[in-house]
Amino acid sequence: MKIPSVIACKDFIDPDRPAPLTRLNVLLVACYRCGYCNKGFDRPEDLTFDHLVPQARGGVTAWRNIIAACHACNQRKGSRTPDEARMATQWTPWHPTMQEVNALAQKYARRVGEIHATWLDFLYWDSDVST
Repeated sequence: MKIPSVIACKDFIDPDRPAPLTRLNVLLVACYRCGYCNKGFDRPEDLTFDHLVPQARGGVTAWRNIIAACHACNQRKGSRTPDEARMATQWTPWHPTMQEVNALAQKYARRVGEIHATWLDFLYWDSDVST
């Protein structure tokens, strides 16, 4: 059975709604940088997400308790808090809106090949809206 690769929404979807907590969204918010050493990465698999308050210590999987981390920093921190590990975070995690995540996706997603070519005609990312 054939299915379309692109669909159109018939209902308004509020761009200011909270973004869902997904691995890709965490990496986009982090701009593909480690939240501890601030090193940038090109491949999503080079980063993971780390709980600031570890799950083993009651930390929850929520936007304000998650930060992107490279494997080396994540291992170094272990099941400690950043303060206990003496590892400062480069930013304070927040709960972004879909509008914020979409703006970051426009900037970073093509670099790591996250956007399928069939979507490009519908996103207008390269068009100049000021004219």
